[in-house]
Amino acid sequence: MTEKRKSIVLVTVDCLRADHCGFMGYERPTTPYLDSLAAESLVFPSAIAAGAPTYYSFPAILAARYPLALGRDVLGLSPDEPTLASVCKRAGYATAAFSAGNPYVSTRFGYGLGFDTFRDFLADSPAPLEHFETAAEPQGVARRLNRRLQRIRPGMGPLRMIYDELYFRYCQRFTPVAASLDALRRFPSADVIVDDACQWLTSIGDKPCFLWLHLMDPHSP
Repeated sequence: MTEKRKSIVLVTVDCLRADHCGFMGYERPTTPYLDSLAAESLVFPSAIAAGAPTYYSFPAILAARYPLALGRDVLGLSPDEPTLASVCKRAGYATAAFSAGNPYVSTRFGYGLGFDTFRDFLADSPAPLEHFETAAEPQGVARRLNRRLQRIRPGMGPLRMIYDELYFRYCQRFTPVAASLDALRRFPSADVIVDDACQWLTSIGDKPCFLWLHLMDPHSP
């Protein structure tokens, strides 16, 4: 009788800073669930990213290679490149990925290869922003003036820093505030991604799997 193979779950979070996680010493309660998981897990206190942008980080994570190993013109994964997903699939694992609307980790850049199910949510409509335009209309004169200043801003020289500071203070005071974070979202929230993943997990029964979730909540807003 062979030992049951364990499933693999990879969770990546875009723009999450280690120094803003509770289990890494941050004083604010920003990551309660990660903190509880870290309390019973092996935590690596330092890690080195292969590159700062998303498209430089993920070839190292999923394909174990340097981001520019295939040349500067290739972003993402190549069609014949072995990845975590393709290796797991050959080993008989069910494979799935749910990525929260980041085009750099989509099928366009080869990340769907090796996955039985791959959903990048790019076809989903982003949150509407029309109400922000409507709310700002009473400031019509100020908006027209600012647009004119924006056009001449590159030639302002040292005055540009003064303009930027004044514009920042103006935005803080007069920009309409959305009713909720959901109204500002440009990407699907983590609970949407997790719900889809849970449905997929239910559909495969007891079969071992490789599941990748890519979350964008810290990225925007």
